[in-house]
Amino acid sequence: MTIECYCKGMSRGTTPSFSFHVSIPIIGTETYYITFRQHNQIILEKQDFDIVRVDKDTIKVKLTQLETLLFSSKFPIEVQIRTKYGDGAAVASNIMEFWLDDIIKEGEI
Repeated sequence: MTIECYCKGMSRGTTPSFSFHVSIPIIGTETYYITFRQHNQIILEKQDFDIVRVDKDTIKVKLTQLETLLFSSKFPIEVQIRTKYGDGAAVASNIMEFWLDDIIKEGEI
């Protein structure tokens, strides 16, 4: 599965949206997981009810302020998408990596 991720200027304590363009059909999927890992620990996982299917090959997920505050700006964040189809076939994306900008005022606003 080839996936392109679009997210600009993500900072801690913000509400970013991630758009993922996938190379395989997302219609007919049974379940979807988007997993965020940092420093070898799973920090956050989004599932079907958190994920918006934009069109036949694009999905979107939004993070809350509290969710982005779970991450540190000291280590890269890794993201991977996994999905399973009704026939039992399961696929996973490559692991995508990005950095998170820090904030001066800590906490939710």
